Amino acid sequence: MSAQDVSSARPRRGLSAFLARHRLACHLAVVLLLKIILLRVLWLNYVAPYRVAVDEQRMAQQLTGSTKQPIREVHHDRFDGR
Repeated sequence: MSAQDVSSARPRRGLSAFLARHRLACHLAVVLLLKIILLRVLWLNYVAPYRVAVDEQRMAQQLTGSTKQPIREVHHDRFDGR
């Protein structure tokens, strides 16, 4: 047996051993990190600048169903063309 055969038969140690055993977990962690970064960038560019003020009283009335506004039917929602 040569010295090269003995060195290749030794178990890996340290970071390379961890990466060899947990390759799928590392790939998933990288994908998850990239996804979080991408979602954050999209949020900051497209959602965050358009903050909407919410009237708490009106939302409470709407959620409890105690609105005093009549429900209007919209003509384009009908299928029979009335």
